[in-house]
Amino acid sequence: MLTILNVTIPFFAVIGCGYFSEKVGILGNASRAGLNGFVFYFALPVLLFSIMSNARFDDGFEWRFLAAWSLVSIVLFVLAFVIAKSVFRLDQSSGAVHALGGVYGNTGYVGIPLVIVAFGPDASVPVIVCLTIDLVLMIPIGMFFIEAASGSGDSGQLLHVLGKTIRSLVKNPLIIAIVAGTAMAATGFKMPEIIEKFTRLLGTAAAPCALFALGSSLYGQPVRGAMAEVGFITLVKLLVHPLLVWYTMFGLFGVNDLWGFAAVVAATMPVAATVYVIAQQYDTYVVRTSTAIAFSTAASVVTITAVLACLPAEGLAIGAGRN
Repeated sequence: MLTILNVTIPFFAVIGCGYFSEKVGILGNASRAGLNGFVFYFALPVLLFSIMSNARFDDGFEWRFLAAWSLVSIVLFVLAFVIAKSVFRLDQSSGAVHALGGVYGNTGYVGIPLVIVAFGPDASVPVIVCLTIDLVLMIPIGMFFIEAASGSGDSGQLLHVLGKTIRSLVKNPLIIAIVAGTAMAATGFKMPEIIEKFTRLLGTAAAPCALFALGSSLYGQPVRGAMAEVGFITLVKLLVHPLLVWYTMFGLFGVNDLWGFAAVVAATMPVAATVYVIAQQYDTYVVRTSTAIAFSTAASVVTITAVLACLPAEGLAIGAGRN
């Protein structure tokens, strides 16, 4: 248990520092926006590029992993959407945001740094794959449901929505970094030492800055709204999602242990701030989404620790030995 706490407590302590800094007025809105911009456009893309460019695909890429994670995400999104409509009586737009909150976790800001510490650098590749699938599959699906609800649903509008989604993905710095890093690994090209040192230096800033920015963004989030809906989103994201991922990875697809364990940890991540951005963009389900992010982040202190406690101790030992 001490090994597990040594992994989890520092992460949530940095989040707590960000929250405290906002509470006492150290950052402010402009500084927080600047910090988020630094992480999203510089530090995190460089970290993703560095990891993917050094990935060893000759050891075997788990193609079954793609199917397993995608299957869970789509099934869970559909189930959450149906419950949002039938039980909570939400309209289609609100139901889509509600369902997206149950499957889209804070993989980039929390998941990647956490699995690197817990299982070592090799475990970061499957988590980046999870992030990529969420970005190129689940976000477009959620946006498509929202856009389709606001229009006539004719083919011209649907094509417009599809084109808009593709353009946003092509310009996403995280997607660009992942694709570029994967291409470099596939070609076997090695970066010059000076560039490698630059990417390592800038990439190491991603984890602490991302966690600090996450903590600062949680301060002042309204803890109100329909707590039954918020509780349901949190339950789905922190408990149902990792359980389904565990069963699908190991029971249905037989993914190797490292990739499967990394996916389970990725599935325990709280609701991502990206879901709130989408809610704000379409002005739908905003307050309850922000409440779900704050609530699920606080609850994830317990659930992430519990999930790591259920995983083999050797994985944590390996991760600790590499850092």
